[in-house]
Amino acid sequence: MANVAIVTDSTACIPQSYVIKHHIKVLPFSFLFGDNLYLDDHRSNPDEFYRLLKESGKPPGTSPPSPGAYIEAYQELARDHGQILCVTLHAGLSSLYNSASTAAQNAHESLKNVRISVVDSRSASMAAGFVALAAAEASEQGASLEEVVRAAEQTRQCTGLLAVMDTLEYLARSKRIPSAAAWAGNLVNIKPILSIANGEVKRNGAALSKPQALRKIIESLKSESAKGKLKVAVVHTNAPEEAELFLKRVDAEVKPSELMLSSFTPAMGLYTGPGLIGAAYLLE
Repeated sequence: MANVAIVTDSTACIPQSYVIKHHIKVLPFSFLFGDNLYLDDHRSNPDEFYRLLKESGKPPGTSPPSPGAYIEAYQELARDHGQILCVTLHAGLSSLYNSASTAAQNAHESLKNVRISVVDSRSASMAAGFVALAAAEASEQGASLEEVVRAAEQTRQCTGLLAVMDTLEYLARSKRIPSAAAWAGNLVNIKPILSIANGEVKRNGAALSKPQALRKIIESLKSESAKGKLKVAVVHTNAPEEAELFLKRVDAEVKPSELMLSSFTPAMGLYTGPGLIGAAYLLE
């Protein structure tokens, strides 16, 4: 059994097979369409979600895991582990880091013999997922909590996310991404490339079409792979066929050391809409 239990949230978009393999605890977001409550987990139906998102005309109410949800997770993991690491979505995009940290402090009284640390991934989607996976792998190798934290912090400095959306309509509704409304208003028919790296969310160039944007993403990945081994996760929002084609291109042209397919969960797709294609990467 791994020394340190790992917990993260559903926005890390870690493929379920990796979650199972590495025994990672994933806390889901929840969202409300009308009177119907949905959980953001591997059992959610993306087709149904995006149909409701389109028909509603406005984003649903969302609720990230609360401090109470984190405390429950810590208590569950403490049954078999004396050390826990929580990896959260970028603190600049969500309150999750504060919630997880508050829960760790409040859990001290009931879990006096359990040590809990929280690390901000400074990223999102599988870029954050790579941080959680690196922590899990370090734990499986017998690392202490301090060593697992160090592995996570080192990994987050080497991750990035590049993506292009079919439309900026959904992003413009959100205040999560700086200048999102300006992107939508000033770049009609232009495909900006969203980038998250080293805690910074920005536009990393633009293209006149989605195929051109995907070409630019591949060129960026090739530049990263020239520096060393590169793990890549092709990411998408409810566009599996397009993502599979892009994955084959990445495999042939970038030749990553590890390649996987990751679907944005609804909590992420809420802000991008369907049709996003991109890549999260980890430079080893």
